[in-house]
Amino acid sequence: MKYKVLKPFVDSESDAYFAIGSLFSSSNLEREEELGKQGFLQITENYSFPKVDESLLAEAKMLKIKGYTKMTEENLIKAIEAVKAKKASEGNGE
Repeated sequence: MKYKVLKPFVDSESDAYFAIGSLFSSSNLEREEELGKQGFLQITENYSFPKVDESLLAEAKMLKIKGYTKMTEENLIKAIEAVKAKKASEGNGE
């Protein structure tokens, strides 16, 4: 399960840093519960990454946008618009 991080921390098992709003998961359920009790995780809900429109993903892939599979829909739209604007301005300058 994935849980929303409420307070930043470094995981003692993986040495990974988790910022506020990021998602945390572990195979150690006791650890997840303990982090929740200490206020680091929101354990009342199981989080997953929101679904992104498939056509946006396809367009980002075609435009070769790095990291597009991990972007939110809002950030993906901004990245696509930025690449299109850059290509348009490059086309006008030739």
